[in-house]
Amino acid sequence: MKKLLQGMFFGLSLILPGMSGGTAFVMMGMYTRVLDDLSSLNFKPYLGFGLGTGGGLLLWAFVVSHLLETWPGPVHAFLLGALWASAPLLLKDRDQRLHTPFTAMRSVYLLAGLLLGLAIAVEPLAVFQLGNPRAYPVVFLAGVISSATMLIPGVSGSAVLLILGMYYEILGFLRQFAWLPLGIFVLGCVLGILGLARFLHFFYLRYRSFFSFFVAGLIIGSGRTLFPAEITPAVFLAAAAGALIVTKWGGNN
Repeated sequence: MKKLLQGMFFGLSLILPGMSGGTAFVMMGMYTRVLDDLSSLNFKPYLGFGLGTGGGLLLWAFVVSHLLETWPGPVHAFLLGALWASAPLLLKDRDQRLHTPFTAMRSVYLLAGLLLGLAIAVEPLAVFQLGNPRAYPVVFLAGVISSATMLIPGVSGSAVLLILGMYYEILGFLRQFAWLPLGIFVLGCVLGILGLARFLHFFYLRYRSFFSFFVAGLIIGSGRTLFPAEITPAVFLAAAAGALIVTKWGGNN
């Protein structure tokens, strides 16, 4: 039962932008063990966890999709607050190696990520139409990239999907039980976790300054796609709630 509940908690971290799967593993005391087990292909201890994650993904995807249809403005604002609040967490000095958070070069990294994020917000990398097989490689690639990055504490897999322009499509697949594109996405996720997660974690530790500032810029710039058309008290409160939840979550890492 514990593994099942942990999996549902992890599923929530995968659905909400700004919620990092890597951070969720850290909070549950599983991060190092998960990386070791993945590298040795030891999946047996995670059967219950996997079931909980799958159930959690379906549950939370349905909830978020329903809320998007009912209250699109506040929900977009909530997601924007959560997304933007995750950017400063990437710059948080967890191991005392970033003694001076901003230097000229780090500012360049941040600006480069910001400009690319704004460009992607204007013209998303992928717009998927259900039933169009030519887009399946994009779905597969989105699974590879989002799953590989989600194991880095502080980096949100769903935020990566937003940057790629695939977040709402994946939510739609989950809610519609669209098994073919979901299967392709999951296959990409498996490949990303097994093939790239360890490499990206090594890259992150070796080039943390570049990675952290560039991705933070990407996150800030790509948030343009979620910016509400009208600022109301409900929208403001929703954005504040999203930011508060992610800040509190990230502060536990």
